[in-house]
Amino acid sequence: MNGKQKAILAIGLVIIIIMVLIPPWYDYQKSSDTKKHSLGYHFINSDPGRYALIDFWRLTGSAIVVAALAALGMLIWRTRDEGIHKLGSVGNKG
Repeated sequence: MNGKQKAILAIGLVIIIIMVLIPPWYDYQKSSDTKKHSLGYHFINSDPGRYALIDFWRLTGSAIVVAALAALGMLIWRTRDEGIHKLGSVGNKG
């Protein structure tokens, strides 16, 4: 893993930690129909409303997107030596 990959991994992890600390919330009292009433993003210890719940589906989906983008970035910025199959590495000596 090179320096760029480590930076991408660290940035991705920091973003996911921030997303967990400041999750999306919705009001389950007003969401009796099929559409949820979003209360926005609030710190996890705060109480944005009496009937507020964390929207875990939106949080999970967002975390998956960030993880996929970080993995894609790590694949794009890998060096040529980090490939799975190196030329001449399987039994060829000399």
